[in-house]
Amino acid sequence: MSNFITRIFSKFLGNKNESDLKLITPVVGQVATAYEVISKLSNDELRGKTAEFKQRIAKHIEAETTEIAAMRSQIEERPDMDIEEKERLFVEIDRLEKDKYKKFRKCWAIFCPKPFR
Repeated sequence: MSNFITRIFSKFLGNKNESDLKLITPVVGQVATAYEVISKLSNDELRGKTAEFKQRIAKHIEAETTEIAAMRSQIEERPDMDIEEKERLFVEIDRLEKDKYKKFRKCWAIFCPKPFR
C-alpha cells in the first residue's frame, strides 16, 4: 500500500533523483565551459592568474587590513592600556574583520567563475 502511494506522489511531484538532476545540470554545463577556458592555460599562466586574483583581492581589502594591523599594534605597544579601551578596540577589530570578509566574498564572486564559488 505504501509503495502504491509513493508511486502516485512521485508521478505528480517527481522523485529526488530527477529534482537533483534538474538542479545540478546547469552547474555541470558551467563547469564544462570554465574547464575549456582553464584547461588551455599553462601552469605558469594559472599561477599568474592566482597571483593576479590574490593581488586584486588584497587591494580591495587593503584599508581594513591596514586598520586592523594598526589597532593590533596599538594594543601590543600599550600593555597597560585600560581594559575598556582594549575591549573597544577588539570589538572594532571584529567588526572590521567581518567587513573584510564580506568584501573578500564580493571580490571572489566577481573574479571566480560561477561554478567554483
